[in-house]
Amino acid sequence: PAVIQLAAAQSADAFQVKNSAGTLLGYITNNGHFRTNPDDTGPCWVHSGYGFIGIADGSWLRLGKAGQVTWDSGANGAYLNPDIGLARSAAGIVKITNGSTGAGAMQLQEMTAPTAPATNNAIIFAEDNGSGKTRIVVRFPTGADVVLATEA
Repeated sequence: PAVIQLAAAQSADAFQVKNSAGTLLGYITNNGHFRTNPDDTGPCWVHSGYGFIGIADGSWLRLGKAGQVTWDSGANGAYLNPDIGLARSAAGIVKITNGSTGAGAMQLQEMTAPTAPATNNAIIFAEDNGSGKTRIVVRFPTGADVVLATEA
């Protein structure tokens, strides 16, 4: 395999890719991170020594080594401290976390009622009840709805 070996005190990028005009398109940093956006103002992919792969464009989407998918605000360094995540709770069960192990929540925005789901499925959604109040509804494959709760 091809090997890029850096000097002991390497401070410049290890590898750069440029177009024919000399514009930097992507690079591998001196610490092994791969970035596809050289100025960090738009989308970039980063493989980090912190044990995850991240995608950034104003906020981070992170795929962690423990199988958790997390997001954060995109503030400098926030990829180390995600503020919301999805993780495996048990076989076939997904839990929402605060980005690590604590509790999280899901917010539903009102929408037009969706079409009925496929057999053996259900859709949970929020909609207006016709009187300006939000209600949480479960729609079943038959198209039948069950209202779980309505805003007081």
